[in-house]
Amino acid sequence: MKTRVDAEAFVRCARKVEALVVAQAQGGAPPTADVLARAALLSAHLHDNFLTLCSSTEGGGLGPGPTAFADADAFCDALRGVRFVPSHAASALAGPHEGEPVLAWLGLGLGLGLAKC
Repeated sequence: MKTRVDAEAFVRCARKVEALVVAQAQGGAPPTADVLARAALLSAHLHDNFLTLCSSTEGGGLGPGPTAFADADAFCDALRGVRFVPSHAASALAGPHEGEPVLAWLGLGLGLGLAKC
């Protein structure tokens, strides 16, 4: 993803981050600093390149091909439910941004959903 914007590589990386946190969660541990850092990089990349990632035009990383996403809906559908956005669990005992670290996902309409890992 360093030399061009590639939607398929982005989705693979997001799924890999989610797999790492799921593997750690089996031991009851919160996401490690490494996983949270990877998630932060993915979130920043999505923010900075959202229109290009969702574009199906030539040169946008989604040119025609057998595995390219057909349109923005297909790209968003591929990310729906994948936990890769760093966040904090809501807690009445903690202030904003002070809860337990968790990874969130992009839900319907690109809303943010939280999942404790």
